[in-house]
Amino acid sequence: ITVTDECDSNPSVTLSESTAPGSCAGSYILTREWLGTDACGNDTTITQTITVEDIYTPVITGVPSDVTVNCGNVPAAPQIGTDITVTDECDSNPSVTLSESTAPGSCPGSYILTREWLGTDACGNDTTITQTITVEDIYTPIITGVPSDVTVNCGNVPAAPQIGTDITVTDECD
Repeated sequence: ITVTDECDSNPSVTLSESTAPGSCAGSYILTREWLGTDACGNDTTITQTITVEDIYTPVITGVPSDVTVNCGNVPAAPQIGTDITVTDECDSNPSVTLSESTAPGSCPGSYILTREWLGTDACGNDTTITQTITVEDIYTPIITGVPSDVTVNCGNVPAAPQIGTDITVTDECD
């Protein structure tokens, strides 16, 4: 910053600053005022106004990738504050919340689970990160109790095992 004057070869210049609160935490208005004065008391003022705002959304980290799992193997939601973190350049304590929703799948036991993390700072800026978990019946049923192959003489064919008694079927999803 320089100050010149036609009659005074060495005019003075001073700076004063003031701040006023903004609309939310971390925001404010900084006013800088330069006052140039010559030896005869003539002066001039130049003002600069800097408006400091929180214009960036929070950053959420730790959200797992989308995944497809077999029913019964849905991973637990990551813990906020431990696995999931949220940071913001202007707010030292932004909030993060988790919401979950489901949509039906193509067969019984299958569905789509959507987990949505919402990070919000003190100025109302927000960001959303989503994980989609597709829950499907991936594995075939398991049949147990079927006897081994045998060779028998004609007329000595063993009776068929009884379904539900001798033969059982299980499935993780059904």
